[in-house]
Amino acid sequence: MCDFLSFFVHRNADKIRALDKRYAIGDLNSHSESATLAGIKYGHDGDEWAEAEWTADDDGASLVVRDSRADVLRAVILGDFKTRPAAIKYAIEHVPSGLTTLDLSSLKTLDQATEFPSGLETLYLSSLTTLDPATKFPNGCMVYR
Repeated sequence: MCDFLSFFVHRNADKIRALDKRYAIGDLNSHSESATLAGIKYGHDGDEWAEAEWTADDDGASLVVRDSRADVLRAVILGDFKTRPAAIKYAIEHVPSGLTTLDLSSLKTLDQATEFPSGLETLYLSSLTTLDPATKFPNGCMVYR
């Protein structure tokens, strides 16, 4: 089952220096939809990506990686992002350019200044109670709160 925050981590992330090459980001809610948006294959022989989910605002207790090297990959993720809000900020700022609708309705807090990508047309933030005032929304984007 996929939950917010869903993403992919490269199975060799511990050997990859560039942060943007370690992660594949999609719609943040569904691994299958994210794989399509990110243009990756997963769940097949020889694929390079492992599913990851971070479902609570904690220091990694709710971070799950589905892979035989899960402990190593969890350590890489936690080295890159000390908290889930830091991972969420990174993921939002790296959604694929073809994504026009982003459903963050389960997100309660966005307490780090975040710049949403310019291609977004619709954004759902119905549960949001805390928003950093420096957060930037794209011009013309419909924001539902």
